[in-house]
Amino acid sequence: MGLKFRKGSLKQKIDNENVFDITGYSESQILSFTGANSLGREISTMNISGIYPNLNVYSTTDDFYMLRILDFQTGIIINNNFELNDLKKRGGGIGTSVLVAQVRAASSAGFNKINLHAGQIKKTCNGYYSWGVMGFKMVGESIAEFQQFIKRHMRKDENLAELLSTQKGRDFWKAKGFAWDGEFDLKDGSDCRKTLDAYKTKWPWALTP
Repeated sequence: MGLKFRKGSLKQKIDNENVFDITGYSESQILSFTGANSLGREISTMNISGIYPNLNVYSTTDDFYMLRILDFQTGIIINNNFELNDLKKRGGGIGTSVLVAQVRAASSAGFNKINLHAGQIKKTCNGYYSWGVMGFKMVGESIAEFQQFIKRHMRKDENLAELLSTQKGRDFWKAKGFAWDGEFDLKDGSDCRKTLDAYKTKWPWALTP
């Protein structure tokens, strides 16, 4: 089944009350496209807003808060803010479980890709590393920036995936890497999904996409 796109709903304002009438998807389905309810997490807050076909979904749990933007016309999801409430839990597989659940639900519904900005803020944001090891690929100007970075450090890695394929490469990127723009191809068998499938074996309790 392909992603539902309702041309007759274009430019209509969306909120929690009318989301099903406008999109054809229930609140719980919308939430699944964000991954927020992975592993049966209880949602503290869920706010839906936007102008169709774009839908903003802000949600909070005991572990994190995040914002996702769903585009029902292009089939693209933008993963914006994702912040853990307790930084001591970073590295414990929470982000992995969220992405695994999101990939499974979004791909099944017919979404094409997930876009994001993999940020880097000392001590608080390690997306530049985490999203890379989970399968996101660089896009746009980030590719050229990476190539210059590799040349400057006299390395031969063709792309971020190759750099992250070894422990030495991962350690190097964790120490010297930078923020970048990326995407995750949701198609079955994509390199992105293969990387995520391999990575999630570190967390046996993670859902299978």
